[in-house]
Amino acid sequence: MPTTELPSTAAAFAASAPAEADVASLASLSAAELDALVSDLERSNRRDHLELVGAAARLPGAVRKAARKAAYRLKSRGVAATVDPTRHAAVDLRAEVDLDDRVLAHFPGLGGRYVVVLGDLPDARGASIQADGEGVRVASTAMGRAQMRAHAREHGDSLGLVIGPAALGVQLAARLAVEVRRLGGEFPPGWSDVVWWCERAQALGADAATCDATTALADAPLDALDGAAARAVLARLGRAALPAGSVLDEIDQRAMDALRLDTDYDETEAIILLAGLAEGVCDELYQAQEVREAAIRSLDATADVLLAAGDRAGAGVVLATARALGDGAHLPHELPLLGEAFQRILDPASFWKQRQMILAERDAGPAADEG
Repeated sequence: MPTTELPSTAAAFAASAPAEADVASLASLSAAELDALVSDLERSNRRDHLELVGAAARLPGAVRKAARKAAYRLKSRGVAATVDPTRHAAVDLRAEVDLDDRVLAHFPGLGGRYVVVLGDLPDARGASIQADGEGVRVASTAMGRAQMRAHAREHGDSLGLVIGPAALGVQLAARLAVEVRRLGGEFPPGWSDVVWWCERAQALGADAATCDATTALADAPLDALDGAAARAVLARLGRAALPAGSVLDEIDQRAMDALRLDTDYDETEAIILLAGLAEGVCDELYQAQEVREAAIRSLDATADVLLAAGDRAGAGVVLATARALGDGAHLPHELPLLGEAFQRILDPASFWKQRQMILAERDAGPAADEG
C-alpha cells in the first residue's frame, strides 16, 4: 500500500523528518492501520521511523515487535539509522530503572556451553540463548526479576547459575554474536529480539564495559600458575570445568585401553599413568588453533560471568589462563586451571579397582579352562 493511501495520521508520520516524527499520534490508529504503516515504512526504507514505532510503549506489543523486526531487516540490508529512537518515542526514560538481577547465566567453562536468560525489561520481553559447538538457538521467554532470583536461589549451586545485571546480558550477547559469525554467520530466528533487548538495556543505562573482565582487570596482576586459586575457581565452576563431551569420550577410551594393558603396574604407577594420560589429551586438544581460540573465547566469557558475580579473583585466574593459553609459553596441562580440570575427569581409586577385577579374571581364566 503506498504512503498516500494510509490514514492521514499515519501518512503524516511517514512523511515527516525522523527527528520531528510524532509517534505518540499513532496511538489512535487501529492494529490493521498500524500494520499497514509498518509495511509501508519497510518498503520505503524508513528505518528511523520503524525504530520509533518499535520503541513506542503506547502502541500494541505485536506492532512494536513487527516494527523492530522490519527495522532489523533494513539494518541487515545496510540501511542506517540517524536518530536515537529512545529520545523521540513515547517512552519515559527519565524514571530510573533498576537493572540489577536481570540476567541468568551459566559459566561457559572449558566446554564452551553458553546458556543465557535475558529477563524482561520495560518494553522488551526476555529471551533465552543457548550455544555450543553445533550452533546458537534463541527462544522467547518471560521471566521477571522475582522469578530470576528464585530460580538462582533454587538452582544456582547445582547448575552453576549466576544472576547478574542487564549489562552482563549485553556483554554475553555480543560474545554470542561472535560465535554465530564463527559458525557460519547465519543468525538464528529470534535474534532480532536479542538485539532489541540489548538496545533497550543500553538505552536504560546498561554498560557492557562494566561486565567486561578484560577491561576491568586490564591493570590487575594476573597469575595463570597459582594452583590454589585455580582449585578455588574449579570448585565454583563445577561441571562447567569439564571439557566438551567428545574430549571426555577420548579420555574414557584411553583409560579403557590402559586398563587392559598386559604390562604390570602397581597402584602408585596407575596414578602416574592416569595423570600422564590426562596431560596428553589436554596438550593434544589445544594444539589445534581453532580449538585453542574457541577455548580462549569461552574462558573470556567465563571471566565476564565471574566478574558480574563479584568474584574478581576468580575472573583474574580464568583470564590469566586464557592469555597463557594464547601465548604458548607453557604447555596447556601446566596451567593449573586446565591441568587439574583434566585430572579430575578420571578417578584413580575406581580405575585401580577395575584394573584388579580385570587381572583377577585373567588369573582365573586358565584355571577355569583346566577344570
